[in-house]
Amino acid sequence: MEMVVSQQFTELTCSQDQIWLGHRQFGVSSIYNLTFAFFFPGPINQSEFLRAHQQLVVEADCLRMKIQEIQGRAYQTFDLNFTIPLTILDFSASEKPDASYSLWIHKQSQLPLDISQLVLGSYLAILSPQRAFW
Repeated sequence: MEMVVSQQFTELTCSQDQIWLGHRQFGVSSIYNLTFAFFFPGPINQSEFLRAHQQLVVEADCLRMKIQEIQGRAYQTFDLNFTIPLTILDFSASEKPDASYSLWIHKQSQLPLDISQLVLGSYLAILSPQRAFW
């Protein structure tokens, strides 16, 4: 897993440009905080999941993208040295793990994001030995 180290600036797509303009006009907000969860039935090998997560971050540029403004113009750039930590959340001890997880993910989706920064969070939520969300 070797990465080429160079700084590259690419023009924003039309959709990215519209999001950036909204961000510039209205500032940091939760409007673009999109929360996705993938359900995993069955047991999760956490060390294997962490290894796969690290490989995904290395191979997927979009996970390391940020927007940078240069002389009033926005560009996308990729942070080649960025790692996305995987946070393990254990809801299995909760009396109502599904409700606890639902409340947590709802609160996460309300957090304001500064889209000029790397904004991806990655969490493995354990609800039971047989059920997890990423």
